[in-house]
Amino acid sequence: YRKNKKGIEEVFVEEIPEVAENISYTTKMMLLQSMRKLSIRQQTVLIKKYFYGYSDIEIASVLGISRQAVNKIKRNAIEKLRKNLK
Repeated sequence: YRKNKKGIEEVFVEEIPEVAENISYTTKMMLLQSMRKLSIRQQTVLIKKYFYGYSDIEIASVLGISRQAVNKIKRNAIEKLRKNLK
């Protein structure tokens, strides 16, 4: 993380809210395993974005980075998930 760690809040995979009930147990486990292969920062961005509904600007503010950096982290994380889930 950057030198200025003030305001950084990490969210861990284990803290993900319950995923939609219509997803099979196997799919949930595959997603969880793939998420664990991501960096903590990537996990934090994806969880805040897709499970808690934060905007990129809100995530950037919490992590102390730019909105563009959040977008880049998000894109790279999604690409890694795609590769891991194939």
